[in-house]
Amino acid sequence: MVQSLRHAQSVVCNTMLTIFGSMVLDTIHTPNHMYKEALGGSSTYAALAASRFSKTNLVAVAGTDFPKSYIDVLSGIIDTSGIDTRDGKTFRYEARYENNFKDRIDILVEPNVSLNYEPHLPSQYKKSEFVYLANTDPNQHITILQQFDAPKFVMCDTIQHWIKSVPDRIIELIQMVDAVIINEDEARLLTDRYNLKKCADTIQGWGAKYVIIKKAEHGSLLFHNNHTYSLPGFPIDRLQDPTGAGDSFAGAVMGYLNSTNTVNMENLRRACIYGNVVGSITVEQYNITGLLHLTPSDIQDRTKRYSSMISMYDDRLSEIFRMQKSLASIMDSSRYPDDNNKRVSALCTAIIHEAVELQRLTDWKWWKRPVPFDDAAAREELADIWHFVVQASIELGMSPQDILDEYTKKNHINVQRQKSGY
Repeated sequence: MVQSLRHAQSVVCNTMLTIFGSMVLDTIHTPNHMYKEALGGSSTYAALAASRFSKTNLVAVAGTDFPKSYIDVLSGIIDTSGIDTRDGKTFRYEARYENNFKDRIDILVEPNVSLNYEPHLPSQYKKSEFVYLANTDPNQHITILQQFDAPKFVMCDTIQHWIKSVPDRIIELIQMVDAVIINEDEARLLTDRYNLKKCADTIQGWGAKYVIIKKAEHGSLLFHNNHTYSLPGFPIDRLQDPTGAGDSFAGAVMGYLNSTNTVNMENLRRACIYGNVVGSITVEQYNITGLLHLTPSDIQDRTKRYSSMISMYDDRLSEIFRMQKSLASIMDSSRYPDDNNKRVSALCTAIIHEAVELQRLTDWKWWKRPVPFDDAAAREELADIWHFVVQASIELGMSPQDILDEYTKKNHINVQRQKSGY
């Protein structure tokens, strides 16, 4: 089983992802099943989900009673050099789901070796570009975050317990990260706001550039500046165990971002789509079973179903940008200007000449006999123009969202001009 998971990893990337959080022995009671002291914890679920997209490092603490078989399972999938074994007992958690999974009753929360733990980051992880701080003590989050060299993107999570006990430390942590992922009830508790947009505004005001609010089976909300994306949850056939769903969501988000080494609103939206998909697969089986058997084809098959449901590719411009970047990566660039200003100039020249080729298909020469308009050829010439327009946009550092923003502003100006007799 572990061997098959190695082959299931479909993305090889040069960037490094490290996940830090809790490692727990879970005892969970659901309406139809109970499992005892199973491998769990925020870092476990997140790392297993992330591993489906990229190589993943795990940092966590466990007691001497932590089963070796669990380490063996993890080490076949992720880098476990960061698991710190300390004298004592591993964190234990027990809960019961009731009222058709709407209520979770905590029976036992026993931190053991996790209590007052001082995390130490392995030296080989220090250069990680992507860092996810899964749910645990925010004091530990801050301690370990300071041990990384210069991560490109850091995201953190938190829960009600820490919000009630050390809210100031959470706000301090938020000032140090790029993104916060949090469920809707805890977002309201942390910010003392009810409207989720205002919750996100408050969290961004504390320093986070991006805010992802999880809404369980209802999906997620992604906020950045004045932009908001709402993504519905995937309708599952049968809910078996909600444990770890949010951690799996976050792990998939981080794994995908690391695999693409790109952080912008479009890529985060796509990452959240994968987060919703992986989270939905996790809850259909007990404990980490769904993640252990998860393959790239499972993810892609469900993503296709999800895409058709939400019209994932309704933003066709994002897909055009992706294809253009792929094309540019394989083109001979020896004759392409190395100066950005000259590149834009060269692309403008190309656009002009392609436009002329399109014009030649029309009857612009009034002194010549008209010829039938070749609609197919015109479409092809227009597609050529689009290639160069998109490449020019990329050279100017513009994303599809930037295009929409600039077009919206200019469209508003032009509308006002027409209304004022321009």
